[in-house]
Amino acid sequence: IEQSGLQKGQSMWEIRTSDAEVQLKKNDWIHNVTVKRSGLTSVEIQVEEWQKAAYLQSETGFDVVLENGEVFQSEKILSPVDAPLLSGFDNPKIRSRMVKELAKLNGQVLSMISQIESVPSKADPYRIRLFMNDGYEVRAVIPSFAKKMNYYPSIIAEIGDTEKGV
Repeated sequence: IEQSGLQKGQSMWEIRTSDAEVQLKKNDWIHNVTVKRSGLTSVEIQVEEWQKAAYLQSETGFDVVLENGEVFQSEKILSPVDAPLLSGFDNPKIRSRMVKELAKLNGQVLSMISQIESVPSKADPYRIRLFMNDGYEVRAVIPSFAKKMNYYPSIIAEIGDTEKGV
């Protein structure tokens, strides 16, 4: 409400819903917003935020990478636990493409990923290596990552209780 510029007690005739929407969209976390009058005395604000896709290590701790690919420098986070840690993703285009693939992942699979490391080669700049919470290491390429990675739980179930590997 504070960021919208709307004031309690403000006349309904003074309120410009489009101005409030523009003001709210300046926030890095807001993906979509709708401001509309509700009845004769109320205003309804619906906000859709960008979700956290991953973390990047920085000099001050960990920065949040939103699902739109933007890096949001946040308060000091000591240890990321609710999204994977990205390392070596210095190229913004490659990082953005990785984040888009992460957004396509099944939530169960996403929660199984601890860290994603960019390991490009001359032949393939999209090579990555994943370290999973269950001890396995996965090697993949970004363009087909989500499509193939969603099968991870069934592949691991087929492997059984063998020694952890790649």
